[in-house]
Amino acid sequence: YHDEKIAMYAIDSLTQIGMKYLERAELANFTFHNDILKPFVVLMRNRRSQIIQRLIVDCIVQMIKSKVGSIKSVWRSVFMIFTVAADDDL
Repeated sequence: YHDEKIAMYAIDSLTQIGMKYLERAELANFTFHNDILKPFVVLMRNRRSQIIQRLIVDCIVQMIKSKVGSIKSVWRSVFMIFTVAADDDL
């Protein structure tokens, strides 16, 4: 339970940071937006509960919805996260 609370706090903090960086335009041939979401991929692959998995997916969906016009390279990480969620065996 304690680990879940820490994970939730970390995910919330990462989401806030990610939203700030996604507000900035990404230059051609750069993948900074994708790099910002890599911690979510790592967390998703190492999750231990459905609550954490759902929180990650919800945060990613929220980020996509709010910044859909400005995201470019982020799709690779987004699809990795959704792939892990689809392969869920929890």
